[in-house]
Amino acid sequence: MRAMVLNANIRGHEEKNNKKGEPYILVRYEEDGTGKPCDLVDKDMNRAKYYLRDKIMNLTLDIDAGKQFTTIRIIDAKEV
Repeated sequence: MRAMVLNANIRGHEEKNNKKGEPYILVRYEEDGTGKPCDLVDKDMNRAKYYLRDKIMNLTLDIDAGKQFTTIRIIDAKEV
Protein backbone atom coordinates (compact mmCIF):
# COMPACT_ATOMS: atom_id res chain seq x y z
CA MET A 1 0.00 0.00 0.00
CA ARG A 2 1.19 3.57 -0.68
CA ALA A 3 0.47 6.62 1.46
CA MET A 4 1.49 10.29 1.52
CA VAL A 5 2.47 12.42 4.50
CA LEU A 6 2.01 16.00 3.36
CA ASN A 7 3.87 18.91 4.92
CA ALA A 8 5.85 16.73 7.34
CA ASN A 9 8.02 18.84 9.63
CA ILE A 10 11.37 17.02 9.68
CA ARG A 11 13.02 16.99 13.10
CA GLY A 12 16.30 15.36 12.01
CA HIS A 13 17.79 12.01 11.04
CA GLU A 14 20.25 9.38 12.15
CA GLU A 15 22.26 7.07 9.88
CA LYS A 16 22.33 3.46 11.08
CA ASN A 17 23.14 -0.08 9.93
CA ASN A 18 20.87 -3.10 10.21
CA LYS A 19 22.01 -6.52 11.50
CA LYS A 20 23.30 -7.40 8.03
CA GLY A 21 25.40 -4.22 7.97
CA GLU A 22 23.21 -2.50 5.37
CA PRO A 23 22.85 1.28 5.90
CA TYR A 24 19.55 3.10 6.36
CA ILE A 25 18.31 6.47 7.61
CA LEU A 26 16.04 6.82 10.63
CA VAL A 27 14.02 9.98 9.89
CA ARG A 28 12.30 11.84 12.72
CA TYR A 29 9.35 14.09 11.92
CA GLU A 30 6.49 15.97 13.66
CA GLU A 31 6.00 15.19 17.29
CA ASP A 32 2.79 13.43 18.26
CA GLY A 33 0.47 14.76 20.96
CA THR A 34 2.88 13.67 23.71
CA GLY A 35 5.84 15.56 22.23
CA LYS A 36 7.61 12.40 21.04
CA PRO A 37 8.82 12.44 17.41
CA CYS A 38 7.60 9.82 14.93
CA ASP A 39 10.26 7.73 13.16
CA LEU A 40 10.35 6.40 9.61
CA VAL A 41 12.99 4.41 7.70
CA ASP A 42 14.53 5.46 4.37
CA LYS A 43 16.97 3.10 2.64
CA ASP A 44 18.07 5.72 0.08
CA MET A 45 21.21 7.13 1.72
CA ASN A 46 21.38 9.89 -0.91
CA ARG A 47 18.41 11.62 0.74
CA ALA A 48 20.11 11.95 4.16
CA LYS A 49 21.27 15.50 3.35
CA TYR A 50 17.64 16.63 2.93
CA TYR A 51 16.41 15.48 6.34
CA LEU A 52 17.36 18.62 8.27
CA ARG A 53 15.57 20.07 11.29
CA ASP A 54 12.50 22.21 10.50
CA LYS A 55 12.47 21.35 6.78
CA ILE A 56 8.93 20.79 5.43
CA MET A 57 8.62 17.81 3.08
CA ASN A 58 6.03 15.62 1.37
CA LEU A 59 6.84 11.96 2.04
CA THR A 60 5.63 8.99 -0.02
CA LEU A 61 5.47 5.83 2.08
CA ASP A 62 5.33 2.13 1.28
CA ILE A 63 3.34 0.23 3.91
CA ASP A 64 3.69 -3.55 4.07
CA ALA A 65 1.35 -5.17 6.59
CA GLY A 66 2.71 -8.63 7.35
CA LYS A 67 1.44 -11.31 9.72
CA GLN A 68 3.83 -10.44 12.53
CA PHE A 69 4.63 -6.77 11.96
CA THR A 70 4.05 -3.79 9.67
CA THR A 71 6.92 -2.17 7.76
CA ILE A 72 6.67 1.50 6.81
CA ARG A 73 9.40 2.93 4.56
CA ILE A 74 9.93 6.25 2.79
CA ILE A 75 10.18 5.66 -0.96
CA ASP A 76 10.15 9.30 -2.09
CA ALA A 77 10.68 12.66 -0.40
CA LYS A 78 10.20 16.10 -1.91
CA GLU A 79 10.87 19.46 -0.29
CA VAL A 80 7.81 21.74 -0.14
